[in-house]
Amino acid sequence: MAGQIYQGLAAVRQSVDTLLGEAAMIGGGPPPAASSAQGDAQLEAKLNKLESDMESKEQKMEARMEAVEKENKELKEEVGEQAKELKALESGKPHKKTHGALVDAGRFASEPWNATFTVQLHGKKGGQEETFTIRVHPDWAPNGAKRFQELVQQGVLSGERFFRVVPNFMVQFGIPGEPKTAAAWRDKRIPDDPVKKTNSRGMVTFAMAGKNTRTTQVFINYANNAFLDKKGFAPFGEVLGDGMKVVDKITSKYREKPNQGKIQKSGNAYLAKHFPDLSFVSHVETSLLPASSPKAVGGFLQGESAGEDEPRNVRGLKTFFHSKKRPA
Repeated sequence: MAGQIYQGLAAVRQSVDTLLGEAAMIGGGPPPAASSAQGDAQLEAKLNKLESDMESKEQKMEARMEAVEKENKELKEEVGEQAKELKALESGKPHKKTHGALVDAGRFASEPWNATFTVQLHGKKGGQEETFTIRVHPDWAPNGAKRFQELVQQGVLSGERFFRVVPNFMVQFGIPGEPKTAAAWRDKRIPDDPVKKTNSRGMVTFAMAGKNTRTTQVFINYANNAFLDKKGFAPFGEVLGDGMKVVDKITSKYREKPNQGKIQKSGNAYLAKHFPDLSFVSHVETSLLPASSPKAVGGFLQGESAGEDEPRNVRGLKTFFHSKKRPA
């Protein structure tokens, strides 16, 4: 980038030098007496304008170079910070910028708990709403369960769009619709969990882009995606009962067209403009007490019990093997 800018400056200077040379040649001959003064004035005005234009271009190019250098510096700092985070996570000692990737275990439920999602299926407020319930199992994937509890209790998932829907594979959500919120959570990575359960239909799992990269994005398996198990995708919960009938209705109109980078940057404003029919989470209710309550440890309201798991819907089970469709 800097080389291109320098080449641009050199080209401008060469043009000026050429024009000055031509002016010297013109000025060397005896001009007609009647037009000599007028020609000199026109030539001087043209040179002054060219000099002014060149100074303006040089200033713009210098400003651009400074911006590029600043961007490169910030990028290097960000890469260095990420390397520190990953190193710290691998060693089991969270880096200070992970913002609670390994938080106090006393804040989190140790027994299964439920989160019931109310979904606007057609992307319009006041439209058709249906619900499904996710049962979170902390013993399946402790770090994933803790992060999901944080997201639910802090209201991060409310209003989020189901931005990636691939029939017979999975439906993905979890990028906050408010850009400031998305930015705050983007680098809050959590350590990987051992894979204890397979990614079968109805299982709920965090998306990731490599080792120790899980943040807020979650997907629900539409099919038996056992190939994801070997890639380190650890389910932490499951959709209960007939809930998958609702999940199946989430619109797949746009499939994988929404750009995740643009969602991070512009949030729901970008999605509402370009993908107005996306299904979204209206609100989430949970069996957990508020995180601030001292009775929240253990995870359930008094008198409420996890009970036995309700029968899971396994109707229409299909196999989908496609490593290039890995949730990310």
